[in-house]
Amino acid sequence: MFSALRALSPICATLVATLNVAVASNHLDSLKGYDASPTVPRPVYPDTHTCSRITSLYGSWMDLDGTRREERHVGIDVGEFGDTVLAPAAGVVTAIWETDHGWGKDWNVLIGHSAADLDMPDPGIAYYSEFDHLQFGDIEHLLVGNTVMRGEEIGVVRHPGGNQQFRPEVHWEVYEVATARRHDLVWKVDGNGNEFWWNGSADLIDPLFLMSRGQAEPVDGKVDIVPFDSDVEPSRYRGFTYPILCKER
Repeated sequence: MFSALRALSPICATLVATLNVAVASNHLDSLKGYDASPTVPRPVYPDTHTCSRITSLYGSWMDLDGTRREERHVGIDVGEFGDTVLAPAAGVVTAIWETDHGWGKDWNVLIGHSAADLDMPDPGIAYYSEFDHLQFGDIEHLLVGNTVMRGEEIGVVRHPGGNQQFRPEVHWEVYEVATARRHDLVWKVDGNGNEFWWNGSADLIDPLFLMSRGQAEPVDGKVDIVPFDSDVEPSRYRGFTYPILCKER
């Protein structure tokens, strides 16, 4: 799926997990998986800020141009050309790597988050954020092992592979992983010779699930989009804030 950037780190790979869909125990937890909720979670954008929209939701079979995907979408696509991509919570840069799926070279960033970083109640669960379709010139300030703070710039929205025939976007995947196994990475190579890493404890989840942590029970599956605000005390945030810089109205 990609070529590892060993110059930045000896551990530099992508997290590719099977689609392990959790059966929800309540409505909030239903946002974790594709099949647990009867309705697709819907983002609600704030009245106080202008935020670029999510253009493709997690679990969607349909691409933005109306064509049917070969498989369900494993993340969300978000942003407009030139938007600043922000860390959705504090964490550690776990991997930086290059990919080429045939439409041009992309750079990708993986950030590891502890439960404490997100003010989540279970210390036995950690999380990963993976951001794809970035360009090296926008992320070269990052190094594997660096700590990033919530709201810190990690890249810029560009055309995937630098190819203008594709709509600008950043693709964002989120994984839930047992804290005790968050470093259990195994190297593999796909059929195209691209290297990737695997963590058998990791499950793909809907990014909207962690964006819903700071609100009460979502009504009708609606999830409030919470922009990052540098004037807000970090301890007041729970879960993820929006990974795109929003403009105050």
